[in-house]
Amino acid sequence: MKETVIKKDYIYLWEDLVDSADLTKILDWWKENKENDLNDFDTLPWFEDSALYYNECIGTPIEKEVTKIRDKMLDAARKSYNKPEIVPNTTTLVQWKEGKYMTAHKDNGYENDKDDLFMREFTAVMYINDDYEGGETFVLDEETGDEVISYEPKKNTMLIFRSDESCEHGVKEITAGRRLTMSMWFTTLDEHEEPLNY
Repeated sequence: MKETVIKKDYIYLWEDLVDSADLTKILDWWKENKENDLNDFDTLPWFEDSALYYNECIGTPIEKEVTKIRDKMLDAARKSYNKPEIVPNTTTLVQWKEGKYMTAHKDNGYENDKDDLFMREFTAVMYINDDYEGGETFVLDEETGDEVISYEPKKNTMLIFRSDESCEHGVKEITAGRRLTMSMWFTTLDEHEEPLNY
């Protein structure tokens, strides 16, 4: 397990954070049980049945693996920002298909959705596979708008950054294959911790 500081207090990269066998099991299960051919280029994956929230993983054969990875991602977030009070707000598996991309944005909300997203303070993306082309995660400099990083995903790495305007980010187009990630949003507000439905 190795942490690299991309921009202190803002962006960090973790390598070999989890057991690769757990990622492989999740990917195999996804292909067998969740994968579909819906692919409207104008629709983000969360809105075309290409996402699975943490509570939806409970009771499935990948519950144990998803939980272990979720816990490791949480520990890494707390270490990177030196904030033991960080808790998960939302956890989701997301598949990005060929042609998908996401323009630069922040994750803690705009005028139309601030009430729902204001609590998000940190965003993390775990790359479950890397057998595709494109799909780089980019983060922009708040002052210049230049790319601070354009990260070419590698299996078993996690990129974590702030959710506000200091780290506007996006996903470059997937040009071949399918990209599976586990995305998490974190908060320090206990009342907005991800509810668990056991």
